[in-house]
Amino acid sequence: MTERIAGPMFTRPEPRSTFGGLVRALLADVPRGRVMLEALVAGERNPNVLADLAKARLRGKMPQLIEALTGNFTDHHAYLCHTMLSNIDRITHQIDQLTARIEAELAEFAGDAVERLDEITGIGPRAAQVIIAEIGLDMSRFPPRHTWPPGPGWRL
Repeated sequence: MTERIAGPMFTRPEPRSTFGGLVRALLADVPRGRVMLEALVAGERNPNVLADLAKARLRGKMPQLIEALTGNFTDHHAYLCHTMLSNIDRITHQIDQLTARIEAELAEFAGDAVERLDEITGIGPRAAQVIIAEIGLDMSRFPPRHTWPPGPGWRL
């Protein structure tokens, strides 16, 4: 629906990279493209100034970036970008709050289990939290270790 309301973000008779495509690419990688999006929202429309804000890999593509930034970015597009960035900030804040609550609950319930599981190669803090949430801490429901198969390649 937003596409129908906003219309094309960039129209040009000859086929070139679209300004809308650039904005979608920047929104897909918000941490890197955020500075450029905020400058667009603030009213900056000079493609050279905007391209100078590029970071990391985008700096190696300056001519293409300047070409993509040359377009018709209106106040309406700035409003839509501002709305999207605000939503990203709001959701990020909620994720941070939920993460803090999960960590507090787990610290009370699981003690140092998350840290111990995190020591296993391939299991990070988030995976450790999921493991504890799924199977709990009571291992008595599982058969004793000596009844398990000896390892990979073992057959009956």
